[in-house]
Amino acid sequence: MIGNSLLTQIIVAGLAIGIIITYIQPTIGEIKSRQDEIAKTQEELQKINAVNSRLAALVSQVNAISQRDKQALNAYLPETADEVRVMKDISTVANSVPVLIMSLGYDGSEEMKVPLGAEAVPATVKNPMVHAFTF
Repeated sequence: MIGNSLLTQIIVAGLAIGIIITYIQPTIGEIKSRQDEIAKTQEELQKINAVNSRLAALVSQVNAISQRDKQALNAYLPETADEVRVMKDISTVANSVPVLIMSLGYDGSEEMKVPLGAEAVPATVKNPMVHAFTF
């Protein structure tokens, strides 16, 4: 009859409540925090996939430009730039509109970098030069 006594039932109920408070409740809290982390990670993954798909679309647009068109564009780009003439042109444009230029300078030039994922450009086609001006 010891198994059915009121005191035994109260002790077992107390142990059950103790186990719930000390083990099950913190475990449920950890599970909830993990689920929140998983949801946040999935949300970030969706954002990354959206950016990657947009980047892939842009790369495919760039790759869709024919090599003949790229060579034609390079035919119309000058081989060298007269920095002084460009600064005079910028100054002339600024004077034709109400814009005050305090200083105008040439920062130098460098060869344009080929974007990642772009198709290989033949050796006959040179990358254009980028000339930087500040005003």
